Formats: sequence, C-alpha cells, structure tokens
Amino acid sequence: MKKRTKRIIFGTLGFLSLTILGFMLYFYIGFSGNPIVGYQQQREIIRIYERMYTEDFVKISSSYDYKRDEYSFNVSSKSHPEIIFTTTLDEANRIDKYAQAQSINYLSRLVSDSLGTDFDQLQYRINVYEKYDSPSRMERDPTTRLRLNYYIVDITWDTATLIPSEVDLILEDMAKRIADHLNTPVGELKIHVGVYDGKNYHSEEMTLN
Repeated sequence: MKKRTKRIIFGTLGFLSLTILGFMLYFYIGFSGNPIVGYQQQREIIRIYERMYTEDFVKISSSYDYKRDEYSFNVSSKSHPEIIFTTTLDEANRIDKYAQAQSINYLSRLVSDSLGTDFDQLQYRINVYEKYDSPSRMERDPTTRLRLNYYIVDITWDTATLIPSEVDLILEDMAKRIADHLNTPVGELKIHVGVYDGKNYHSEEMTLN
C-alpha cells in the first residue's frame, strides 16, 4: 500500500474517531452537565452560605437536570450535619434553604413528639414543607421565619378500607395534639391528611392558626 494511501486512510480514521468522540462528549455534557460549570456553581453556593453564616458548609451530593440545564446540590453545615438542604445557584440568591430546613426540622420533630406512638398502627408518613408563597424567604433566624411564613404538615397512610368519617376524626385528634405542643408562633400552619385504599383517595385539611 502506498504511503499516500495509508495517510489518507489513517487521516480519515482519525477524523472519524475525533468526530465520534466529539459527539459522545456533546451528549455526555448535554445529559450530565458540564463538570466545570457544576463545580463553579457548587463553590458559589458554598460561598453564599458561608458569607451569610459564620459556619462552614460542605456539598453532600449533586445532580443535574438536563431538561432545565440546572445543577442542584445537597448541602450541609459542618456544625449541623444532620440538617441537609437542597438548593440551586438560582435559589441560593432567592431562598435561604438552610434556615428553611431548620424550620422544617423543628416542625417535623414537634409533630413526631406530639403524635407519639398512638398512631403507629396507621404506618403513616409525614412530609413538612414551607409554602412557596411565604413572604420571608430569605429570613435567616428559624424562629422568626416560622412566625412569618406558611407551612403544611402532610400526613398520609394507606388503608384496606377507606372510611372518610374515621379519617376526619383522626385528623381532628392529630391537629389537637400538634396544637397543644406548638409553643412557637407560626405564620400559618395547616395539617393535611391523605388516605388511599388502592382505589379511592380521601383528603382533608385543617388550619391550626
């Protein structure tokens, strides 16, 4: 085989290899994100929270939403490693997710202590969250944040037979116990229960304040 022919073949193969690698890199970045951008955003989020608080923060994990072209990070304070919050760079400038997580953690513990073991037979699940339309989303003090913002305690369980009247009575009992233990002002606190029997779903809500 002539040298010129070999050069053409190897050059073509090299070009094809680079093209394939280029496509692979393009699709990898498209679905997994640019790791350099991800690291830069991670460092910026850590910087924002360390500037707001006199604490050190660390990234626990991260994920990339290719549909929104957005990284999200699970972050924790080194002084309170049990409190992990999820944020994006955009949210870090609009919502103090650390203070939010502290407020939610407080309410979660209060609900758990209020209900005790009396409802364990229901095998219920609890999800506490701060409503997106709360007015003080950058408030750093958890107690002040609770007083100003709106929260929902979502309690769900499954049952073999759905009896809405019984669910409503359980909600009233739960709400009373939580209200009796609530010693910190909350801007708005709603207790929502949802029960599913495999076919039908019943939900009810009660506002404590």
